[in-house]
Amino acid sequence: MQAALTAVQTALNALESLLQGAFTAMHASRAGTDHVRAHRPGRASKIEADPELRAFITERIAAMTFAEVVEAVRHQFPPDRQTSVSALHRWWHRIGKHLPGSHL
Repeated sequence: MQAALTAVQTALNALESLLQGAFTAMHASRAGTDHVRAHRPGRASKIEADPELRAFITERIAAMTFAEVVEAVRHQFPPDRQTSVSALHRWWHRIGKHLPGSHL
């Protein structure tokens, strides 16, 4: 009877060691994936890629329509840094309305 208990205990210790090793390996492999979770496929919108443009838009979005904001951007920024009403609308629904201090 003692031999059977010793064999069971040895098997449980081996199983515990195996599970602990698997858990440690799984946890270590997940640690490097945080950047993947934050990654969005494709390229960033002009608004997200340009901090100055984003700040300009964020300052005006509560007091102006999307069309008025785009018109103000057109007067302030060169053509390669301008955006469209549809791009502004997509950005707003995806990111802008979730920014701190946004109350729209």
